[in-house]
Amino acid sequence: MGIASRPGGVARARLVSLLCAVALGLACIVPTSAAAAVSADSGRAALVKKLNSLRESRGIKKLRSNSKLDQVAQRWAQKMSAKDKLEHNPSLRTQIPAGWRSFGENVGWAIGFKSNPAQIHRGWVQSPPHYQNMVNASFTDVGIGYYEVDGIGAYAVQVFGTYPTRTAAVPSLKKISRKTARARIKVKIRITGKNLTKVTRVTVGKKRARIVKRKGTLLVVTVTVAKPTKAYVRLHWSGGATPKSARSAIRFR
Repeated sequence: MGIASRPGGVARARLVSLLCAVALGLACIVPTSAAAAVSADSGRAALVKKLNSLRESRGIKKLRSNSKLDQVAQRWAQKMSAKDKLEHNPSLRTQIPAGWRSFGENVGWAIGFKSNPAQIHRGWVQSPPHYQNMVNASFTDVGIGYYEVDGIGAYAVQVFGTYPTRTAAVPSLKKISRKTARARIKVKIRITGKNLTKVTRVTVGKKRARIVKRKGTLLVVTVTVAKPTKAYVRLHWSGGATPKSARSAIRFR
């Protein structure tokens, strides 16, 4: 079995010595009997499961599977197999998706074991530099490559990345069609903003308004306020509401 680890880099103004690699524990184990080759999908699934189980057992958040990192890792696993050589991807930094803050890579090879994915995982865990990548709490995403050929063995790649947390788009209020209205009569208010299809209800002060028209950037509501007051139009959705602000204020006279 052979393994090698790259600690990765951190996004800064300049990246120095980012692509250095340390090869550790390179040893060939000759099988005593042939084992059926494992498919790329099965190998990837096994390695992802073992990796996230390891992180969870250490109280570290699981990594998101990243299909673009999978593609980079898979291409490299197949290239190592074609060359029959264990080495790091010298172009990793430019091949992974943009927006990363840090990244890392583990590569490994095994042949002749009952489960080559399990053996590669075990080798990574037992090697401090590889293990450090696997339990690095700053990494958010992972891509796995796995390629196995009878007689050549299995090559595996873990590509780690730190990417900003994705936030769901939430409704926002940009403008309301009127700043004054008459109390005690039904009033129609046009509201413009973003992601308004996610709005579940609209309140005007303490009154719930009736939504009569809805589009992605437009809501039309009607409401009757019983007495003169200053009220704020607020949009509500599962998990939150827009704040009170000058742009959402309306004076009932």
